Amino acid sequence: MPYLVLLAEAMAVIFVILFSGVVIRLMRDSEGLPQPRMDAVGRTLVGSAQLALIVGSPLIYAVEAAYRLGLFG
Repeated sequence: MPYLVLLAEAMAVIFVILFSGVVIRLMRDSEGLPQPRMDAVGRTLVGSAQLALIVGSPLIYAVEAAYRLGLFG
């Protein structure tokens, strides 16, 4: 059974390496192309995701610190 877990981990690493290679190859192929402009919906989604990361990351650390200090009872 532990070998199955190790096999799954190795396959995940191989997938990440291959996927990264594909993304890098596609990025290099599109270097000379003009960049498309995002519409209002795309800008809103990207802005919301950025705000969620900016607010959510410190909030997670604050809640964990409060939990470890015993502020939740």
